[in-house]
Amino acid sequence: MRDDVSKEVLFAQKLEKICRTARDQGNCVSTEQVAAEFAELNLGSEKLQMVLDYLLERRIAIDEPGDPDSFLTDSEKNYLKDYLEGLAALPVCSRREREALVRAAMTGEKGARQRLTESFLPEVADMARLYAGQGVFVEDLVGEGNVALAAAVDGLRGTEEPSKVPGFLARQIMDAMEELVRECAANARMDKKAEERVNQVADKAREQMERLGETYPQLKGYYPRPKAMFFSDFMCQQYMQGYYFPFSMEANYNDVMHILNIPSTMCHELAHLRGYIYEDEANFIGYLACVESDDPFFQYAGYLSVLTYLNNDLYYAWRDSRKAYQEAVKELPPVAVSEQVWEDNVFVTQEEWDRINGKALIDTEVVDKAADVFIDVNLKVNGISDGKVSYSRVVKLLLQYYIP
Repeated sequence: MRDDVSKEVLFAQKLEKICRTARDQGNCVSTEQVAAEFAELNLGSEKLQMVLDYLLERRIAIDEPGDPDSFLTDSEKNYLKDYLEGLAALPVCSRREREALVRAAMTGEKGARQRLTESFLPEVADMARLYAGQGVFVEDLVGEGNVALAAAVDGLRGTEEPSKVPGFLARQIMDAMEELVRECAANARMDKKAEERVNQVADKAREQMERLGETYPQLKGYYPRPKAMFFSDFMCQQYMQGYYFPFSMEANYNDVMHILNIPSTMCHELAHLRGYIYEDEANFIGYLACVESDDPFFQYAGYLSVLTYLNNDLYYAWRDSRKAYQEAVKELPPVAVSEQVWEDNVFVTQEEWDRINGKALIDTEVVDKAADVFIDVNLKVNGISDGKVSYSRVVKLLLQYYIP
Protein backbone atom coordinates (compact mmCIF):
# COMPACT_ATOMS: atom_id res chain seq x y z
CA MET A 1 0.00 0.00 0.00
CA ARG A 2 1.24 3.51 -0.79
CA ASP A 3 2.59 5.29 2.28
CA ASP A 4 1.20 8.71 1.29
CA VAL A 5 -2.41 7.58 1.16
CA SER A 6 -4.29 6.31 4.18
CA LYS A 7 -6.24 3.10 3.97
CA GLU A 8 -9.53 4.96 4.31
CA VAL A 9 -8.74 7.35 1.46
CA LEU A 10 -7.55 4.52 -0.75
CA PHE A 11 -10.74 2.59 -0.03
CA ALA A 12 -12.87 5.61 -1.03
CA GLN A 13 -10.87 6.04 -4.22
CA LYS A 14 -11.30 2.40 -5.18
CA LEU A 15 -15.00 2.51 -4.38
CA GLU A 16 -15.43 5.51 -6.66
CA LYS A 17 -13.41 3.80 -9.37
CA ILE A 18 -15.46 0.59 -9.30
CA CYS A 19 -18.67 2.63 -9.46
CA ARG A 20 -17.33 4.45 -12.50
CA THR A 21 -16.37 1.13 -14.11
CA ALA A 22 -19.89 -0.13 -13.50
CA ARG A 23 -21.45 2.96 -15.10
CA ASP A 24 -19.18 2.55 -18.14
CA GLN A 25 -20.38 -1.06 -18.44
CA GLY A 26 -24.08 -0.21 -18.40
CA ASN A 27 -24.48 -0.18 -14.62
CA CYS A 28 -23.10 -3.67 -14.10
CA VAL A 29 -19.89 -5.06 -12.64
CA SER A 30 -18.68 -8.57 -11.91
CA THR A 31 -17.72 -9.96 -8.53
CA GLU A 32 -14.28 -10.70 -9.96
CA GLN A 33 -13.79 -7.06 -10.97
CA VAL A 34 -14.71 -5.89 -7.49
CA ALA A 35 -12.36 -8.39 -5.86
CA ALA A 36 -9.52 -7.42 -8.19
CA GLU A 37 -10.03 -3.70 -7.53
CA PHE A 38 -9.91 -4.13 -3.74
CA ALA A 39 -7.24 -6.87 -3.67
CA GLU A 40 -4.62 -4.39 -2.46
CA LEU A 41 -6.63 -3.76 0.73
CA ASN A 42 -7.03 -7.45 1.70
CA LEU A 43 -10.63 -6.86 2.78
CA GLY A 44 -11.66 -10.45 3.34
CA SER A 45 -14.93 -12.05 2.24
CA GLU A 46 -17.17 -10.31 4.82
CA LYS A 47 -16.01 -6.77 4.01
CA LEU A 48 -15.99 -7.54 0.29
CA GLN A 49 -19.64 -8.55 0.60
CA MET A 50 -20.33 -5.19 2.24
CA VAL A 51 -18.88 -3.50 -0.84
CA LEU A 52 -21.14 -5.60 -3.07
CA ASP A 53 -24.15 -4.69 -0.92
CA TYR A 54 -23.22 -1.02 -1.22
CA LEU A 55 -23.09 -1.32 -5.00
CA LEU A 56 -26.49 -2.97 -5.05
CA GLU A 57 -27.88 -0.10 -3.00
CA ARG A 58 -26.46 2.25 -5.63
CA ARG A 59 -28.55 0.36 -8.21
CA ILE A 60 -25.47 -1.32 -9.71
CA ALA A 61 -26.08 -4.88 -10.89
CA ILE A 62 -23.61 -7.63 -9.90
CA ASP A 63 -22.54 -10.24 -12.48
CA GLU A 64 -25.85 -10.14 -14.40
CA PRO A 65 -27.04 -6.94 -16.14
CA GLY A 66 -30.22 -5.60 -14.60
CA ASP A 67 -33.27 -4.06 -16.22
CA PRO A 68 -32.38 -0.37 -16.70
CA ASP A 69 -36.03 0.61 -16.25
CA SER A 70 -36.63 -1.40 -13.07
CA PHE A 71 -36.00 1.59 -10.81
CA LEU A 72 -38.03 4.06 -12.86
CA THR A 73 -41.42 5.24 -11.63
CA ASP A 74 -44.34 5.27 -14.05
CA SER A 75 -44.13 9.04 -14.36
CA GLU A 76 -40.39 8.81 -15.13
CA LYS A 77 -41.07 6.18 -17.79
CA ASN A 78 -43.67 8.45 -19.35
CA TYR A 79 -41.26 11.38 -19.24
CA LEU A 80 -38.51 9.42 -21.04
CA LYS A 81 -41.03 8.20 -23.61
CA ASP A 82 -42.15 11.76 -24.35
CA TYR A 83 -38.54 12.98 -24.34
CA LEU A 84 -37.39 10.39 -26.87
CA GLU A 85 -40.47 10.91 -29.05
CA GLY A 86 -39.61 14.59 -29.13
CA LEU A 87 -36.13 13.73 -30.38
CA ALA A 88 -37.45 11.44 -33.11
CA ALA A 89 -37.80 14.39 -35.47
CA LEU A 90 -34.06 15.05 -35.37
CA PRO A 91 -31.97 13.50 -38.16
CA VAL A 92 -30.17 10.29 -37.21
CA CYS A 93 -26.38 10.41 -37.55
CA SER A 94 -24.41 7.46 -38.83
CA ARG A 95 -21.05 6.65 -37.27
CA ARG A 96 -19.22 8.23 -40.19
CA GLU A 97 -21.40 11.37 -40.03
CA ARG A 98 -20.75 11.76 -36.33
CA GLU A 99 -17.00 11.48 -36.89
CA ALA A 100 -17.24 14.29 -39.43
CA LEU A 101 -19.31 16.36 -36.99
CA VAL A 102 -16.69 15.86 -34.29
CA ARG A 103 -13.91 17.15 -36.53
CA ALA A 104 -15.98 20.13 -37.64
CA ALA A 105 -17.05 20.90 -34.06
CA MET A 106 -13.41 20.88 -32.97
CA THR A 107 -12.71 23.68 -35.42
CA GLY A 108 -15.44 25.78 -33.81
CA GLU A 109 -18.14 25.40 -36.47
CA LYS A 110 -21.42 26.31 -34.72
CA GLY A 111 -23.69 24.26 -36.95
CA ALA A 112 -21.60 21.15 -36.40
CA ARG A 113 -21.56 21.67 -32.66
CA GLN A 114 -25.33 21.90 -32.59
CA ARG A 115 -25.75 18.76 -34.71
CA LEU A 116 -23.21 16.90 -32.57
CA THR A 117 -25.07 17.91 -29.41
CA GLU A 118 -28.39 16.78 -30.90
CA SER A 119 -26.92 13.42 -31.89
CA PHE A 120 -26.00 12.74 -28.25
CA LEU A 121 -29.35 13.70 -26.71
CA PRO A 122 -30.85 10.16 -26.89
CA GLU A 123 -27.75 8.81 -25.16
CA VAL A 124 -28.28 11.29 -22.32
CA ALA A 125 -31.59 9.55 -21.62
CA ASP A 126 -29.85 6.16 -21.58
CA MET A 127 -27.25 7.44 -19.14
CA ALA A 128 -29.94 8.93 -16.90
CA ARG A 129 -31.44 5.45 -16.53
CA LEU A 130 -28.20 4.34 -14.88
CA TYR A 131 -28.79 6.73 -11.99
CA ALA A 132 -32.50 6.08 -11.50
CA GLY A 133 -33.73 5.30 -8.00
CA GLN A 134 -30.97 7.25 -6.24
CA GLY A 135 -33.05 10.15 -4.97
CA VAL A 136 -33.01 12.29 -8.14
CA PHE A 137 -35.83 12.51 -10.68
CA VAL A 138 -34.87 11.27 -14.13
CA GLU A 139 -36.09 14.55 -15.59
CA ASP A 140 -33.50 16.39 -13.47
CA LEU A 141 -30.79 13.92 -14.47
CA VAL A 142 -31.57 14.43 -18.15
CA GLY A 143 -31.58 18.21 -17.70
CA GLU A 144 -28.23 18.15 -15.92
CA GLY A 145 -26.81 15.82 -18.55
CA ASN A 146 -27.98 18.03 -21.40
CA VAL A 147 -26.37 21.10 -19.83
CA ALA A 148 -23.09 19.21 -19.34
CA LEU A 149 -23.23 17.93 -22.93
CA ALA A 150 -23.74 21.42 -24.38
CA ALA A 151 -20.89 22.82 -22.26
CA ALA A 152 -18.55 19.97 -23.21
CA VAL A 153 -19.27 20.32 -26.95
CA ASP A 154 -18.81 24.07 -26.73
CA GLY A 155 -15.44 23.52 -25.09
CA LEU A 156 -14.06 21.19 -27.77
CA ARG A 157 -10.79 22.32 -29.29
CA GLY A 158 -8.51 21.03 -32.00
CA THR A 159 -6.11 19.57 -29.46
CA GLU A 160 -8.29 16.53 -28.64
CA GLU A 161 -8.02 13.20 -30.43
CA PRO A 162 -11.25 12.96 -32.53
CA SER A 163 -11.73 9.28 -31.76
CA LYS A 164 -11.74 10.02 -28.04
CA VAL A 165 -14.34 12.81 -28.17
CA PRO A 166 -17.47 10.59 -27.85
CA GLY A 167 -16.00 8.97 -24.74
CA PHE A 168 -15.05 12.37 -23.38
CA LEU A 169 -18.58 13.72 -23.89
CA ALA A 170 -20.13 10.65 -22.26
CA ARG A 171 -17.83 11.04 -19.27
CA GLN A 172 -18.77 14.72 -18.88
CA ILE A 173 -22.46 13.83 -18.94
CA MET A 174 -22.09 11.02 -16.41
CA ASP A 175 -19.86 13.11 -14.16
CA ALA A 176 -22.54 15.80 -14.07
CA MET A 177 -25.22 13.26 -13.19
CA GLU A 178 -23.07 11.69 -10.49
CA GLU A 179 -22.39 15.12 -9.00
CA LEU A 180 -26.13 15.85 -8.96
CA VAL A 181 -26.80 12.56 -7.17
CA ARG A 182 -24.09 13.38 -4.61
CA GLU A 183 -25.47 16.89 -4.06
CA CYS A 184 -29.01 15.60 -3.59
CA ALA A 185 -27.80 12.94 -1.16
CA ALA A 186 -25.88 15.58 0.81
CA ASN A 187 -28.94 17.86 0.83
CA ALA A 188 -31.09 14.97 2.00
CA ARG A 189 -28.70 14.36 4.89
CA MET A 190 -28.79 18.06 5.72
CA ASP A 191 -32.59 18.05 5.53
CA LYS A 192 -32.67 15.07 7.88
CA LYS A 193 -30.36 16.82 10.32
CA ALA A 194 -32.51 19.95 10.09
CA GLU A 195 -35.62 17.87 10.74
CA GLU A 196 -33.98 16.25 13.74
CA ARG A 197 -32.95 19.68 15.03
CA VAL A 198 -36.49 21.06 14.68
CA ASN A 199 -37.90 17.99 16.42
CA GLN A 200 -35.47 18.64 19.27
CA VAL A 201 -36.72 22.22 19.41
CA ALA A 202 -40.32 20.96 19.47
CA ASP A 203 -39.57 18.60 22.34
CA LYS A 204 -37.76 21.38 24.18
CA ALA A 205 -40.79 23.66 23.70
CA ARG A 206 -43.02 21.03 25.27
CA GLU A 207 -40.55 20.64 28.12
CA GLN A 208 -40.45 24.40 28.71
CA MET A 209 -44.23 24.69 28.81
CA GLU A 210 -44.39 21.81 31.27
CA ARG A 211 -41.74 23.51 33.42
CA LEU A 212 -43.72 26.74 33.28
CA GLY A 213 -46.72 24.76 34.50
CA GLU A 214 -44.82 23.90 37.67
CA THR A 215 -44.68 27.61 38.52
CA TYR A 216 -48.06 28.57 37.12
CA PRO A 217 -50.67 25.83 37.78
CA GLN A 218 -53.00 27.16 35.08
CA LEU A 219 -50.39 26.10 32.51
CA LYS A 220 -49.97 22.61 33.95
CA GLY A 221 -50.91 19.63 31.80
CA TYR A 222 -50.02 17.60 28.75
CA TYR A 223 -48.56 19.30 25.67
CA PRO A 224 -48.38 17.59 22.26
CA ARG A 225 -45.42 18.03 19.97
CA PRO A 226 -46.00 21.07 17.69
CA LYS A 227 -46.36 20.20 14.02
CA ALA A 228 -44.98 21.90 10.94
CA MET A 229 -47.55 23.27 8.51
CA PHE A 230 -47.60 21.55 5.12
CA PHE A 231 -48.34 24.89 3.39
CA SER A 232 -45.68 26.93 5.16
CA ASP A 233 -44.77 28.79 1.96
CA PHE A 234 -48.31 30.16 1.80
CA MET A 235 -48.11 31.02 5.50
CA CYS A 236 -45.00 33.07 4.74
CA GLN A 237 -46.98 35.04 2.17
CA GLN A 238 -49.48 35.77 4.95
CA TYR A 239 -46.66 36.63 7.37
CA MET A 240 -48.00 33.98 9.75
CA GLN A 241 -45.66 32.21 12.16
CA GLY A 242 -48.08 29.67 13.56
CA TYR A 243 -51.68 28.54 13.85
CA TYR A 244 -53.64 26.74 16.53
CA PHE A 245 -56.39 24.32 15.48
CA PRO A 246 -58.78 24.13 18.45
CA PHE A 247 -60.79 21.20 17.05
CA SER A 248 -57.79 18.89 16.79
CA MET A 249 -55.89 20.65 19.62
CA GLU A 250 -52.82 20.97 17.40
CA ALA A 251 -50.15 23.64 17.71
CA ASN A 252 -48.76 24.27 14.25
CA TYR A 253 -45.80 26.36 13.14
CA ASN A 254 -44.34 27.70 9.93
CA ASP A 255 -41.18 25.66 9.27
CA VAL A 256 -39.94 27.88 6.44
CA MET A 257 -39.48 31.02 8.55
CA HIS A 258 -36.13 31.81 10.16
CA ILE A 259 -35.34 29.17 12.78
CA LEU A 260 -35.00 31.73 15.58
CA ASN A 261 -38.74 32.40 15.28
CA ILE A 262 -39.63 28.77 15.92
CA PRO A 263 -39.11 28.31 19.71
CA SER A 264 -41.34 31.20 20.80
CA THR A 265 -43.91 30.37 18.11
CA MET A 266 -44.18 26.79 19.32
CA CYS A 267 -44.63 27.91 22.92
CA HIS A 268 -47.09 30.61 21.81
CA GLU A 269 -49.30 28.09 20.02
CA LEU A 270 -49.06 25.64 22.94
CA ALA A 271 -50.27 28.43 25.24
CA HIS A 272 -53.50 28.53 23.23
CA LEU A 273 -53.96 24.89 24.21
CA ARG A 274 -54.40 26.01 27.83
CA GLY A 275 -57.18 28.41 26.89
CA TYR A 276 -55.14 31.59 26.42
CA ILE A 277 -56.81 32.80 23.24
CA TYR A 278 -55.60 36.41 23.51
CA GLU A 279 -52.55 36.87 21.33
CA ASP A 280 -50.73 39.18 23.72
CA GLU A 281 -51.04 36.62 26.50
CA ALA A 282 -49.84 33.82 24.24
CA ASN A 283 -46.94 36.04 23.14
CA PHE A 284 -45.99 36.68 26.75
CA ILE A 285 -46.24 33.01 27.73
CA GLY A 286 -44.15 32.03 24.71
CA TYR A 287 -41.56 34.63 25.66
CA LEU A 288 -41.49 33.52 29.30
CA ALA A 289 -41.14 29.84 28.41
CA CYS A 290 -38.13 30.63 26.22
CA VAL A 291 -36.21 33.05 28.46
CA GLU A 292 -36.59 30.79 31.50
CA SER A 293 -35.02 27.91 29.59
CA ASP A 294 -31.49 26.71 30.33
CA ASP A 295 -30.90 26.57 26.56
CA PRO A 296 -29.16 29.75 25.23
CA PHE A 297 -30.82 29.20 21.84
CA PHE A 298 -34.26 29.34 23.44
CA GLN A 299 -33.31 32.30 25.60
CA TYR A 300 -32.07 34.30 22.61
CA ALA A 301 -35.14 33.35 20.56
CA GLY A 302 -37.38 34.47 23.42
CA TYR A 303 -35.83 37.94 23.62
CA LEU A 304 -35.97 38.29 19.84
CA SER A 305 -39.69 37.45 19.88
CA VAL A 306 -40.56 40.70 21.68
CA LEU A 307 -37.85 42.98 20.28
CA THR A 308 -39.95 44.43 17.46
CA TYR A 309 -42.92 45.09 19.77
CA LEU A 310 -40.67 46.93 22.22
CA ASN A 311 -38.94 48.89 19.50
CA ASN A 312 -42.27 49.94 17.97
CA ASP A 313 -43.66 51.08 21.33
CA LEU A 314 -40.54 53.15 21.98
CA TYR A 315 -40.96 54.79 18.62
CA TYR A 316 -44.66 55.54 19.24
CA ALA A 317 -43.79 57.02 22.65
CA TRP A 318 -41.14 59.24 21.07
CA ARG A 319 -43.49 60.27 18.27
CA ASP A 320 -46.63 60.90 20.33
CA SER A 321 -45.30 62.14 23.67
CA ARG A 322 -41.79 63.61 23.48
CA LYS A 323 -41.89 64.99 27.02
CA ALA A 324 -42.94 61.70 28.61
CA TYR A 325 -40.36 59.89 26.49
CA GLN A 326 -37.54 62.20 27.63
CA GLU A 327 -38.53 61.78 31.27
CA ALA A 328 -38.56 58.01 30.88
CA VAL A 329 -35.12 58.07 29.23
CA LYS A 330 -33.71 59.86 32.26
CA GLU A 331 -34.85 56.99 34.48
CA LEU A 332 -33.96 54.19 32.10
CA PRO A 333 -31.56 55.13 29.28
CA PRO A 334 -32.17 53.08 26.11
CA VAL A 335 -29.51 50.60 25.05
CA ALA A 336 -28.11 50.04 21.59
CA VAL A 337 -29.04 46.82 19.82
CA SER A 338 -26.18 45.18 17.93
CA GLU A 339 -26.32 44.79 14.16
CA GLN A 340 -26.14 41.00 14.53
CA VAL A 341 -29.32 40.99 16.60
CA TRP A 342 -31.16 43.01 13.94
CA GLU A 343 -29.88 40.60 11.29
CA ASP A 344 -31.23 37.68 13.33
CA ASN A 345 -34.54 39.44 13.87
CA VAL A 346 -36.02 38.47 10.48
CA PHE A 347 -39.17 36.60 9.56
CA VAL A 348 -37.89 34.79 6.46
CA THR A 349 -34.44 34.86 4.85
CA GLN A 350 -34.05 36.56 1.48
CA GLU A 351 -33.13 33.24 -0.11
CA GLU A 352 -36.43 31.72 1.01
CA TRP A 353 -38.37 34.80 -0.13
CA ASP A 354 -36.83 34.47 -3.59
CA ARG A 355 -37.84 30.80 -3.74
CA ILE A 356 -41.38 31.44 -2.45
CA ASN A 357 -42.09 34.39 -4.74
CA GLY A 358 -40.55 32.58 -7.68
CA LYS A 359 -43.17 29.83 -7.59
CA ALA A 360 -46.11 31.67 -5.99
CA LEU A 361 -49.40 31.60 -7.91
CA ILE A 362 -50.62 34.78 -6.18
CA ASP A 363 -48.48 37.82 -5.42
CA THR A 364 -47.32 37.92 -1.78
CA GLU A 365 -48.57 41.49 -1.30
CA VAL A 366 -52.10 40.46 -2.34
CA VAL A 367 -52.05 37.41 -0.05
CA ASP A 368 -50.72 39.48 2.87
CA LYS A 369 -53.43 42.13 2.55
CA ALA A 370 -56.19 39.51 2.37
CA ALA A 371 -54.71 37.64 5.33
CA ASP A 372 -54.53 40.83 7.41
CA VAL A 373 -58.23 41.44 6.90
CA PHE A 374 -59.15 37.82 7.64
CA ILE A 375 -57.04 37.57 10.81
CA ASP A 376 -58.24 40.93 12.08
CA VAL A 377 -61.92 40.04 11.53
CA ASN A 378 -61.44 36.54 12.94
CA LEU A 379 -59.92 37.90 16.17
CA LYS A 380 -62.69 40.45 16.57
CA VAL A 381 -65.39 37.83 15.99
CA ASN A 382 -63.77 35.77 18.77
CA GLY A 383 -64.07 38.64 21.25
CA ILE A 384 -60.71 40.37 20.74
CA SER A 385 -61.97 43.87 20.02
CA ASP A 386 -58.71 45.40 18.76
CA GLY A 387 -57.95 42.53 16.38
CA LYS A 388 -54.34 42.24 15.19
CA VAL A 389 -53.27 45.12 17.41
CA SER A 390 -53.72 42.74 20.36
CA TYR A 391 -50.38 41.07 19.56
CA SER A 392 -48.48 44.22 20.53
CA ARG A 393 -50.13 44.44 23.98
CA VAL A 394 -47.43 42.01 25.09
CA VAL A 395 -45.32 45.08 25.97
CA LYS A 396 -47.75 46.00 28.76
CA LEU A 397 -47.56 42.46 30.11
CA LEU A 398 -43.77 42.63 30.08
CA LEU A 399 -43.84 45.90 32.01
CA GLN A 400 -46.25 44.44 34.57
CA TYR A 401 -44.02 41.36 34.93
CA TYR A 402 -40.72 43.18 35.35
CA ILE A 403 -42.03 46.30 37.13
CA PRO A 404 -44.73 45.07 39.56
